[in-house]
Amino acid sequence: MLFSLTNTHTGKKIYLLKDKYEVGRKNCDFLIENDLSISRKHATIEVENNKVKITDAASKYKSFLNGEEMTPNVACLLRCGDEIQFGVYNSKFRLEHQKFVTTATRLSGAEKMQLKNEMQSIHGSYVEEWSQDCTHLTVKEIALTVKVLYALIDDKPIIMPQYWTALKKHVTLGEDAPKIEDYNKPPVNETLLSRVEWKREINRTNLFKNKLFIFLTENSKKTMEGVISRLGGTSIAWEKNPMASEDVKKSPKDIIVIQPLEKTQNSSFEELTRIVLAKGHRLIPQQEIALAVVSGNLEKDCNPEFDRASEVFCNASRRTPSQSTVVAQNTESQTYSQDLSKVKEEKMQIVIGATYSPETDTNKEDKLPSSVDDNMGENKSDTFKRPSDLTITNESKRMRTEDIGWTTSNSNRNNSTGIATMNQTKIIQT
Repeated sequence: MLFSLTNTHTGKKIYLLKDKYEVGRKNCDFLIENDLSISRKHATIEVENNKVKITDAASKYKSFLNGEEMTPNVACLLRCGDEIQFGVYNSKFRLEHQKFVTTATRLSGAEKMQLKNEMQSIHGSYVEEWSQDCTHLTVKEIALTVKVLYALIDDKPIIMPQYWTALKKHVTLGEDAPKIEDYNKPPVNETLLSRVEWKREINRTNLFKNKLFIFLTENSKKTMEGVISRLGGTSIAWEKNPMASEDVKKSPKDIIVIQPLEKTQNSSFEELTRIVLAKGHRLIPQQEIALAVVSGNLEKDCNPEFDRASEVFCNASRRTPSQSTVVAQNTESQTYSQDLSKVKEEKMQIVIGATYSPETDTNKEDKLPSSVDDNMGENKSDTFKRPSDLTITNESKRMRTEDIGWTTSNSNRNNSTGIATMNQTKIIQT
């Protein structure tokens, strides 16, 4: 907690960065000049355990707390907004405080150490995991990490590290905090975000109300269950809590089935998939949960009824074909499960990072789920693949589609169901 005393006449702030201050008109930490009613040693201010106490040192012209004369040599506990007057003239101050608690995502070890030091210098706190006590999220650039999603849900500023450096300088000079608007627009380093509107300051509280998200595995559920819960939704892992077909069909909640990252041999989940597709719905790629949070609506993302394939081909028909093309099989049947062919992976990928979960190792920047290979490189984080460049040609059309959150192909189609599976991998942004 950062406490300050603001002169009610001049507006000048004095930040209480030390544990103890001597108030007086000469040779004191808290120096008050040009006021003849101030004694050489007038009072003492102590800051301890996020509390501020003041004691009048038997001064000649007294000290006053909210207009009441203080008893000499008796400590008084101050509250935020209290006014303290030293002497009988214009040396009146108001106690104020500011709370700074931040965590960070996608910072290097050196950058994180610098941030911790700056937070300590302004009596702020750095925490490893996001919680509702956090006042800010610190990032160099916007990536779709879970911490970013929590900051949006809680409507907390997402700021660049330079803010804390500037704040430390302002505090040292006794100035007001720098304008947050100068630091709360980090560059967006996610190509997939180009197809959604980045919205802040909107109420997302009930975004997933009456929605049941069904994941195949417990590991995939753990990544997003906290976000889903905070937005009013529920989630289950099918491998642990399968539902009967009739229960799925008659569920009072809107069922959102998350596309597995890999092909599955789970027969009951395959049956669930058939039920979803038979209704004309689609399976939802996991990254659409993040995109729905960013946009603050379910018009397209996390909407099983939205025809993503039609949008993809509509957008593709308006684009100029690139030199990079692959020849697909006949694409006359344009359905979700039988429309797209092969995918070219590029280096730019979607990042889903550190989670707010009791199981999360707080000593690590971002954790990979157990389903991810261990050979993905040093900069590990929970990530979702973004197939960034897909080009399809047939005898009559040559089209290029971009920024799709899902892919299907004949090679991915499950033999027993004829249903294409999600080609999502967890890849580090390089």
